[in-house]
Amino acid sequence: MKKKDSKKKNKFLRGCLGIFLIVIVAFIAFILWPVSEDSSIILSDTFNNNDNNWPLGDYGSIENGQLILSEGDISVLPADIQLVNGRIKASLTYISGDQAGNYGFIFRDIDDDIYNFFLINSNSGFLARIQKNGEIISDKTSFITPNGSNELMVELFGRLIRVYVNGILIAESYIDNPMAGNFSLYSSGESVVTFDDLEITDFNNRSGNITGLVLIDGEPLSAAEVIAYQVIEPETLGVVEIARTLSDDNGSYSFYLPEDSSYFIEAGTPDKKLTGDRYADLQIPDSGLDLDITIREAK
Repeated sequence: MKKKDSKKKNKFLRGCLGIFLIVIVAFIAFILWPVSEDSSIILSDTFNNNDNNWPLGDYGSIENGQLILSEGDISVLPADIQLVNGRIKASLTYISGDQAGNYGFIFRDIDDDIYNFFLINSNSGFLARIQKNGEIISDKTSFITPNGSNELMVELFGRLIRVYVNGILIAESYIDNPMAGNFSLYSSGESVVTFDDLEITDFNNRSGNITGLVLIDGEPLSAAEVIAYQVIEPETLGVVEIARTLSDDNGSYSFYLPEDSSYFIEAGTPDKKLTGDRYADLQIPDSGLDLDITIREAK
């Protein structure tokens, strides 16, 4: 009897050990399994090489993990990147030369008349052309580190453009008709500047944080116009249009908007024959806002 019990016990222990090893192997595989990359990041460059084929010519170089521009007014762009909604950020460093020379990003570059830029200089000044009509915001800010390194960031949400220096929002504005355009790095004057840790994110590749259906008589409606308004005066609930879109063939619509604001949402048809209620003072929770909109014949 004792020998039989011993055999059963050994068999039981071997079974437990096998299960334990399977669990350990599965855990290690989970830890080592490659994490899927964020598909909304369309360009990430630490400039350890020129794998992104920057056309530098005689105007600059890539050395020691940095892209260097040093030959006067010059903009360089990678492969054609059309961006309408997204984020651009990079670390920029003034090295030498003209301290009044401006350097930074050109974006939504469509032609000689329609483009935007965000530039700084080593005198703590910045320039931001963030209006379609060419208006330029120009000022100085203490958030720019003179004669040193600064992180610049631009965020594009429909009509809203926000520009940041070292994580601080320093200007924002709304343009009339946001369109996709090219992106490039820019440097002016006789100054030497470097760019590093460039990252471009396309918000159109992300799931919306405000989504839903447009319905009429309980059925989804395609080609309905959905408009999002951002609250800019919380006390009076003053708003400005930030984005608009059309519902798809399944009646679905989607926005990706800043989560630090509240919104009004309304829907209808472009000919105004169908309209709906305006949903007011909406907040975006961490999980996103799911909002179905019912529209009806206009009275």
